[in-house]
Amino acid sequence: AITAFSADAFSNNATIQSLTFEGGDILFNVGAFVNQQALKTLRFAGDAPVEIKAWAFTNCNVLETIEFSSMTPPVIEGCGLKTDDGKALPKVTAIYVPAGATDAYKESMPEYSSVIQAKQ
Repeated sequence: AITAFSADAFSNNATIQSLTFEGGDILFNVGAFVNQQALKTLRFAGDAPVEIKAWAFTNCNVLETIEFSSMTPPVIEGCGLKTDDGKALPKVTAIYVPAGATDAYKESMPEYSSVIQAKQ
């Protein structure tokens, strides 16, 4: 089963501080979580593929930590996990990925290569 978050479903929210997504395939549509003003932690707990469309998490500029559980890096379109001018989100200090998958994530997400590290 695919879980999909529609366009602008939670955009411009100032109260959500942490999000955890578990289970099956997840699709984040254009603008689903754009401009989150309090989101600091984002976790993708399932082993299934994650697809992040352009603008899905754009300008989540207070986001600090992202965690992926899948050995396969997410498919990220355009600025889906960046600022609106295509740069890495400014406060992300750690992206945790499964041991053995760090190289694949660094190749897939080069703008974050310095903060991608294996989960302990």
